[in-house]
Amino acid sequence: MKALLRQAGFYTFMVMFLCSIHHTFGATYSTITTTQFLKDGDYITSPGVIFEIGFENRYVGMWYKNISVRTVVWVANREAPLSSGSGILKVIKPGLQVLLNGTNNVVWSTNTSRSVQNPVTQLLDSGNLVVKEAGDHNLGNFLWQSFDHPTDTLLAGMKLGRNFATGTEVYLSSWKNEEDPAPGDSTYHCDPSGYPQNIVKKGSDVVYSSGPWNGRYFSGTQNSRKGPFYTYGVYLSNKEVYFVYKLTSSVLVRLTLSHNGVLQIWILGVRKQDWVPLVLIPADNCDMYKLCGAYGSCDSQDSPVCRCLDKFVPNNSDAWERTDWSGGCVRRTELNCLQGDAFLKYSHIKLPDTRNSWSKVTMTLEECKNICSKNCSCMAYSNPDIRNGGSGCLLWFEDLLDIRKGPNGGQDIYIRMAASESDSQESDGKKWKLLFWILPLSVGLILVFLSLLIYHRRRKKDTDLKKKGRSGCSGNCAEELEIPLFDLSTVAKATNNFSIDRQIGEGGYGPVYKGILEGQEIAVKRLSRTSTQGEKEFKSWEEKMLIYEYLPNGSLDSFIFDDSQSKVLDWPKRFHIINDKDMNPKISDFGIAKICEENDIGSKTNQVVGTFGYLSPEYALHGRYSVKSDVFSFGILFNLNLLGHAWKLYKEGRSTELLDEYLGDSCSTPEVERSICVGLLCVQQCPEDRPSMFSAVMMLNNEGVLPQAKRPGFYIERDAPDGELYAQKTLTQTPITILAAR
Repeated sequence: MKALLRQAGFYTFMVMFLCSIHHTFGATYSTITTTQFLKDGDYITSPGVIFEIGFENRYVGMWYKNISVRTVVWVANREAPLSSGSGILKVIKPGLQVLLNGTNNVVWSTNTSRSVQNPVTQLLDSGNLVVKEAGDHNLGNFLWQSFDHPTDTLLAGMKLGRNFATGTEVYLSSWKNEEDPAPGDSTYHCDPSGYPQNIVKKGSDVVYSSGPWNGRYFSGTQNSRKGPFYTYGVYLSNKEVYFVYKLTSSVLVRLTLSHNGVLQIWILGVRKQDWVPLVLIPADNCDMYKLCGAYGSCDSQDSPVCRCLDKFVPNNSDAWERTDWSGGCVRRTELNCLQGDAFLKYSHIKLPDTRNSWSKVTMTLEECKNICSKNCSCMAYSNPDIRNGGSGCLLWFEDLLDIRKGPNGGQDIYIRMAASESDSQESDGKKWKLLFWILPLSVGLILVFLSLLIYHRRRKKDTDLKKKGRSGCSGNCAEELEIPLFDLSTVAKATNNFSIDRQIGEGGYGPVYKGILEGQEIAVKRLSRTSTQGEKEFKSWEEKMLIYEYLPNGSLDSFIFDDSQSKVLDWPKRFHIINDKDMNPKISDFGIAKICEENDIGSKTNQVVGTFGYLSPEYALHGRYSVKSDVFSFGILFNLNLLGHAWKLYKEGRSTELLDEYLGDSCSTPEVERSICVGLLCVQQCPEDRPSMFSAVMMLNNEGVLPQAKRPGFYIERDAPDGELYAQKTLTQTPITILAAR
């Protein structure tokens, strides 16, 4: 029993001790009531634990709750710090919030226009500290709110502007310095003295103007209205005008005014440990208010940054040369309102300072011009709203100040000028319009003339070539092409006028005829009009033909794949690839790479032609051909002569097993192994891995060490990455070549 009593006493002691610790280090509340105060060491936290209010040194301040670096956004008693560190913040009837010092004297208090029976103070997640009737959640019934009394920070949802009904204005006021929250010299306003614009003042002097709100953004700002974190706007009515921004994501954003007059928009970093500056104002020299004076335009990309508007001249040329632009510019021709003035359009500029301007949002631009024309004091007019093609009327009655090249493309403004300047501009405009029509017309006529000239010369050249029976090459064609050329009548006679009886086959490029020319048997390939073979050599004719020596022994595969015919080919004959009737080595009409330029890495065709099995993978599958395409076909010929399946045996070191049993002792083992390796190198999947034809011939004629071959193309499956071939995966029309003896 005694042990239980001792244990119970210990627990009682611990509870009392913890309570004393909690009291020592402060308590956290959600509201302040008439019976629950906020004293030094206590805190009020918003429901979402975003903001917190407490005593900081000699002030009652508000800051972000869960950020390691304390960021103060509001100070209650910034003009009346406590004389000591102790104080009490409480709410009393009829709805006043008061701050008492250690002697219970009121240091700071709120005001109210009505009374309630049960007032409470609550901190909202928006950062708004409100006094209201307990249980009343109507936002319009607040007795007092901190959003109407900001310090140097504008939070999302806080209205910056003027209430015309009450005459009150909400604006930012900077700290005196980085350590003292007392009001400084810099203030930030949504100025309602003319058409709404935001301005920064240093004392009573304007140091920055955003330009008027145009429905999408401020005319002089370099950032559009919508962003990834927030959206902002200006709202104008008969009762009030205000600027406000709203968050579009969970990222925290705040706008601050520093003691030296710099505006900054901050976003909280991803780790919620630091603030990242998103916007800085002033961003350049042109953000300095009226830097270039009246009718001077500022361009931060120009040097010097200030220039007079067109048809204006410096008011003081000497000062202007000294880069003192404060005197601004004047019209080079004075106005004469009685004799009639005109209005010139100036585009892509930030609209001037709108203080003391006049506006009406329901008027059209033409109505705006008429009103301005009738008032000699009206200096310019424009559309205040650029949405939907522009609307409303905005008039200026004083010299135009704070003009700059529009960062967002700017707006149009119509400035009053002397009538003679308008005539000059209209004359210049007519000249430009005339030039706009004449220049394209002249260029068009020149192009038509050149096209007709080129067409005429080509027709004449074709006619001359047909008469002479020559191709379109220059100089001695036989020397250039290193082949004899024949006219059409000679070839037609040799083939009995291309008789059907003389046709011995038809390939992918057209029909083939047998004939006799100068006592020698020939094969004539008459190219179809859709064929591209021989295009470079015979581009001058509509009919293109190639003449070959007639090889009566037929296609190579008729020997290789026939048991009886294959006995005819011993090793020396096979090593020479193709043979005539006496089995002499012959190569003709080999491959498609002859179509390519010599320096072409690769080209693209819309029609795949040739015999499948002999075509390279990139050509058969993608229509891409190059000088390496014939190398692949050359390698296939080698492997076919050695009866196929070369890769598997080569990989296993059994290349000699490829030999045809009919070859007997006619072959040379080193030549066989070298031929197999060269053949496999020629049929690699990627063109970059194949040797050139010159290299292949050198490999066959020398006894040097050969590189190791990789798996050949079309071996079971395509396994090369698409990126190693070509990105295009379209297989177009594929005619099949029919082979016959010739």
